[in-house]
Amino acid sequence: MNYKKMRVDSLNSAKALGYSVNPSLPLLDGLKKIRPLELTLSRLLTLSAVTAVSYGYTREDCFYWLQQEDLICSLSQIEKTYLDSKPFLIEDYSFRWGVEALWTLTWCCGYHNSLDFSKVCGDILIDLLPDLNKLESSIKFRRNARMKSVSEIAKALDLAYCLHWSIRDAEIHGREIPRVLSPNVIIQRRKALEWMFSEENWDEVTLDT
Repeated sequence: MNYKKMRVDSLNSAKALGYSVNPSLPLLDGLKKIRPLELTLSRLLTLSAVTAVSYGYTREDCFYWLQQEDLICSLSQIEKTYLDSKPFLIEDYSFRWGVEALWTLTWCCGYHNSLDFSKVCGDILIDLLPDLNKLESSIKFRRNARMKSVSEIAKALDLAYCLHWSIRDAEIHGREIPRVLSPNVIIQRRKALEWMFSEENWDEVTLDT
């Protein structure tokens, strides 16, 4: 991979979206290996169930479906705490942003080709995933996965990194943050992409800028 060219492309895309850029940001030149497809699918499906709870899906049905799909062990510690808590004791709002990580992971697994950093998660996301209300099996969903290449995912991560730097820089210096997307969209997408290249657990993925 040509990391320098990838960064030039990211900076140009960031500027086109109205974000400030920093040509001195270190290159992400270690992006050579991504998570295995099956592990990625397990994380995606687990996250889909947890996110559904934040939008009103019952915890009971969530646990039932996760057990059905042998995904209980895929829950992160923060997700376990959230699902084990009584409703309203832990704020649903922060978990709702998980749709953007889901949108990113479904893109990584080839279910759509629209990881556009000028737009929020597409309305088709719910139709891409197994129907939790019907406790639908994930077998067909898994069968249709086609992982994108390392270079495609690396390019998306590099852009997310540059956009996240711009957001942090604006916060630090009291400047207006670009209103193209909520900062939470960029953060969730970057988290998913960073996780794809890391060996860290979902809760421990670092987002340094």
